[in-house]
Amino acid sequence: LAAEWRAGADITTLARRCAYPPYLTARLLIEVLCGVPKAKVGDVVKAADTAIQDPRLRRELREAMDADPDTGPANDRVRRIVGAEYELLLQRKLRGRRVPYESEDELRVRGLAKTPDVRFLIPLGVRDPRSGAWCEVNWIDSKAMFGDPLTYESEHLPQLMGYVNRYGPGLVIYWFGFVETLPVESDITVLAAFPDELLFPGEERPTAAGLEPPATSAEAGSA
Repeated sequence: LAAEWRAGADITTLARRCAYPPYLTARLLIEVLCGVPKAKVGDVVKAADTAIQDPRLRRELREAMDADPDTGPANDRVRRIVGAEYELLLQRKLRGRRVPYESEDELRVRGLAKTPDVRFLIPLGVRDPRSGAWCEVNWIDSKAMFGDPLTYESEHLPQLMGYVNRYGPGLVIYWFGFVETLPVESDITVLAAFPDELLFPGEERPTAAGLEPPATSAEAGSA
């Protein structure tokens, strides 16, 4: 790619020829042409006016970003905003069901490195819609996206298994649905919405949405 670019082919043309997103093509070229590690390419893109000396490369980077609404920085910002909104939705639902939990920010304050979006202070039971079985859940990770097999297996599963190894079995919510053929993991429950029923410790029957969960020991003592 670098040789073709030096010979005069522009980034968007190279991207079309390779059937690859223009912005990601630009990142690959910046890594080679500017001699920066892959992990630092994002920093170079953010400071392109000063970090990229070649005016042609700067111009074609901007053109590639404009031509790539799916993988460019603008889409990244939208994904972050939507992701944050669904994390807040998750926390509102947990508070509404009186589930004691720690948020990701609270976990990081405690110095924990790998942190799901919420970690429960008590284990809960959630019914797996695919198997019908009740599963133990100690944490929830919120994904404001559709769960496809490639992304799940290559990106999300290693992340989720890290949570399993540290906190026990948990739940991932793909708010925009998921492919029913996602691999089944015994310690990871996959849902497309917040569960209607929660099984609290010591209870034989689950608590449905709109019903009062069992009182905690502190609440029972003050009654």
